[in-house]
Amino acid sequence: MTQLKHQPNVERREGKHIAMLMLNLGDVEALIDGSSSNAESEQLLRQIQYCIRQQLRDSDSVAQLDNNNFVVLLESIHSPENAEKLANALIKDLSESLNLTLEYENQLDLSVQVDFVHQK
Repeated sequence: MTQLKHQPNVERREGKHIAMLMLNLGDVEALIDGSSSNAESEQLLRQIQYCIRQQLRDSDSVAQLDNNNFVVLLESIHSPENAEKLANALIKDLSESLNLTLEYENQLDLSVQVDFVHQK
């Protein structure tokens, strides 16, 4: 978590923009709690983390807050539209991946809040 606290100060000094995405995976917590084993729960969380990480650059950071909440810090982002595009891609990829893995027929309730900091 120290890295997440430190990065905005680095971006401010360099005059770059940052964005923070708060991902809420809604029903995933109930699916994890209802899984038949801890191994299945851990596998599902690893898959979620992998799916998120695949959309990010090396300079971006991700942290898991609990079973269904993640925060992503995007460094050196050019515009709010770029952050929104990434948020939409994350929702699409996570929905497809989790629905296939879990053979879950209903759309999972995934949401992303985007906060963009414009630096001068």
